[in-house]
Order: sequence, then structure tokens, then C-alpha cells
Amino acid sequence: LDQGHTFLPKLGSTSMTMRIRQARLGDSLLKAAEEMGMTADIADMDSGKAKLKKKPFIGLSGGSTTLLRRAGLESPESWDDDGIAIFWRKDRLAATGMQAFVSSSGLPALLVRFQELAETKRSFKVLGTHLGSGSAPTDEDDRLAKQLLPTDDGLLSWIRKLRQEDPSEPLFLLLDANAHPQLRPSVASDANVWQSLRESLGASVWDDFFDATGAEQAGAEKADAPVTTNKLRGFDSDQVKKIGSHAYHLIDHLFYDPKAFALAKHGFGPKRYPSKEVAMEDLLPTLSMPSDHFPLVADFNWR
Repeated sequence: LDQGHTFLPKLGSTSMTMRIRQARLGDSLLKAAEEMGMTADIADMDSGKAKLKKKPFIGLSGGSTTLLRRAGLESPESWDDDGIAIFWRKDRLAATGMQAFVSSSGLPALLVRFQELAETKRSFKVLGTHLGSGSAPTDEDDRLAKQLLPTDDGLLSWIRKLRQEDPSEPLFLLLDANAHPQLRPSVASDANVWQSLRESLGASVWDDFFDATGAEQAGAEKADAPVTTNKLRGFDSDQVKKIGSHAYHLIDHLFYDPKAFALAKHGFGPKRYPSKEVAMEDLLPTLSMPSDHFPLVADFNWR
């Protein structure tokens, strides 16, 4: 905690899965699992032949390192490089505690508690996570059912407990939700990810653009709603089902307690385009923005 940063790997991440596929390690993993008596843990046998599960390492007792080494990887920790990172200014804040959460569905979340080094010594918490991908209503269903709503180990239950344990220590939630405010679940009348998370914290940095239901707020500016990603999957993408799809949504979020903080300004953007057609001429990544997401930067004032 004295380094000014911390990192929680996302076990069995998309990054890991793609690298295993590219290296053609599936058979080696299945053989290693058989030798270790772990075939049932990482493989499906529906076809009568062992086949790696979609997420073979979720809930694996003892972790995946021993199995991956047995399959021939010398440094498996270097392959699972996707995860949750939190950085802070050591000259302004002292990190007083850290806690990792991993749900039964494999959702990771990382919490860091901070105290100001200034005389005020005010404290707050930051929780970071990354929800499952997909832009269809059924994907929203999965995020809600598997990652947000589980009673004991879902994101909403973690938020509830963190807010209840010390109400005087406000909470920020930062995440790539892979869900935008307008996306509805299969049952349109049900609350979506945006509504659920905004209600649990109280406010979003995007409240000037979307109301509590996720509907776009009318504004004077003739432009589409803000987006945090604007990319087009190319033909060589490892995520075959997404080839040719234009990801043009606001999926990165910062929720906060409006009783403790007031949003002063956005430090970057918000990024808006007149239309999707214009946005197609400015696709990510670029040399000036070498990421498939625009940064979400916000300044806050204590109330």
C-alpha cells in the first residue's frame, strides 16, 4: 500500500483465455488436469470427450498456477494480465486498508480505503470492478443475475455492506460495466445495471446526460449522448462474434455518494459526436489515444 498502486488479477480473464487458445495449450491443459485428477474441474464432458470449459479457472481450488505450470507454462502469472488496478497520489492520500472480493461467478472487485494527509484527515473508500461483456439484453440479464444481484456475493450486496459498516466513510464505485444507461434487460420493466448501481450509491458523473432510469436528458447541444468507447472489431479479432460490430456506448462509470461529494467538473471530455457516422471517422485506438476506451476523469469537492 505504500507504493501508490495495487492490482487484483481477474482470474480466468479474456486475456488469459485468448492467449491459451493462440498458444494451442488446450490439449496440454486437459492432459495435465487428467494427471492431477482435475478433469471434472476444468472440462465439460457433454460430447463424451473432454473439452475446456469457457472459463476453466473460475472457482478452481488452490488456483490455476500449478495446473498451468504442469501444462508447460513457466510463468503463468504473466499471462493473466487483465484485472483491477487502483492508483493514488502518495503526496495527498494514505492508503489505510485494502480488501479483495471475488464472487462465486468469478466477478473480482478491489477496495482501497484512503485518508487525506491534510489536516482534515477525511476518509473515503474506492471500489473498482469490471463486469462481463456483451451488448444484448441477454448479456444485461447475465450481469444482473450473476454479478449484481446474488444476495451474499454480488456487487450490490458488497456495496450495501461497505456503506453500512461506516456511513461516515463515503464510497466511490469505478468500473467498466460493459453496460450503458440505455440498455434494457430482456424484461424491459426490470431495473438495468445503470439503475441498480446508481440507486445503490446515489449519483453518477453522467447525471447531466441521463436520468435515473437511463433515459437521455434533453440538452441544447446537437450531439449524441457521451460515449466512452468508439471502436470497430476488425477481421483479425480473437472475439469472432464481435467482428464488424461498432461499439459506440457509454460503458465506463463512476458512481458516488452525493451527500458527501459534489461533482466539480469532468477532467476529460465528455466525448460526444454529432452522429455515429461521424464517430466512425474517429475510431479507437489511435496514436493519441492508444486504448479502446476514452478516459473517465472527474474532479470532486467535499460537501
